Amino acid sequence: MTKRPAAKWLVPLEWAACQDFKIDRARTLPLVLFENPCSWQDEMLSSLREAGWEWRVTFESASLDAILAATQSGLGMAALPAEAIRNCSLTRVQNVKLPPPPRIQFGLFRTSALPSEARTVLETTLDSVFRQGTEALVA
Repeated sequence: MTKRPAAKWLVPLEWAACQDFKIDRARTLPLVLFENPCSWQDEMLSSLREAGWEWRVTFESASLDAILAATQSGLGMAALPAEAIRNCSLTRVQNVKLPPPPRIQFGLFRTSALPSEARTVLETTLDSVFRQGTEALVA
C-alpha cells in the first residue's frame, strides 16, 4: 500500500488449538500458519525459538477458513484473534509457558471516490467497533 491508512488498530493474538490438543514440551510443537511469512509471523517464530520451543509447520494456507479448519481438526495450534477462537469453538492454549503471540496491525484504506459524509460515518463506526475489543490507533 502506498497511502497511509485512515485508521489503524492493533489486534492481540492468542494461542489456540482444538479442545483435545495436547502439548508435550518434549515433542516438536505443530503449528498452523498463514502462507507467506510476514513481520508478525517472523516475530512469533523467533519468540518460540528464543524460549526454547522446537516447532514444525504442519499446515499453511492463505485462507483464514482453512487455518481455522486445520486448527479445529487438530493438525496443530495457531495464533489467532480472540474473536476467531470464540466463534470457532477453539480453546485458548494457556499454562504451558509459551511466549506471548504478537499483536497484528490492521488498517482502513479509503478511496477518494467515497463521499466525505459516508467516509465519516464509516470511520466513526469502525473506530467504535474496534475500540471495544482491540487497541485502536486512529491516524
